Order: sequence, then C-alpha cells, then structure tokens
Amino acid sequence: MSNYQYGVGAQLAGLLRRSQVREIKRCLRLAKHHDLPISAAELEAHHLAGGRIGDLMEALIYAKEYGMILSLTRAAAQDLARGREVPVSDWVRDCHRKGVQNLDGTGFS
Repeated sequence: MSNYQYGVGAQLAGLLRRSQVREIKRCLRLAKHHDLPISAAELEAHHLAGGRIGDLMEALIYAKEYGMILSLTRAAAQDLARGREVPVSDWVRDCHRKGVQNLDGTGFS
C-alpha cells in the first residue's frame, strides 16, 4: 500500500521537473480517500511520460467503485496508448457498459 506522502523536498524537485505538484497532491488525497495503492512518484512519472493523472485517477476510482479489475500499470498504459483521442476514464466507462469486468485482460483499443 502507498503511504500517500509527498514531502516538501519531493515537491520542490517536482517543480524543477515541471510536474503538476498541486494536481499530484489532489490525486494523492483522492487515492487515500478511495484506498487506492498509488504513490506520488508513480503519478509524477505518469505525468512526465505525457499522461493525464487526473483522468487516470478518475478511471481507477470508477473501476474500483464498480468492482472492475484495473491495475495502475494497465490504466497508465491505456492512457498513454490512447494519446489525446479518448480519455482513459471514458474507456473504463465504455468497458463497464459492455459488461467487461477484467480490464487487465482486455486488448488495447
């Protein structure tokens, strides 16, 4: 499990890397509230790779609320693979509408 910590030193380093420090802190609060195992380093890495961390969190929360199987790795990969076309949270909702519960076992679309 994550400890949801994002220390001052890590925040300063994040600012130097041009990371979205406020968004990372917001996402960590959401992760803690929804008991999602994610760290500030993972969120920052996803952001630096070109991903959208707010949408990533939304997708993970939605999947957890509806009992879907979705790992952080798969959600991040799907977000990066889709680019700016369709948000990963929309993909998760679409899979839910189609009855797909194990998103880690589906192909990339």
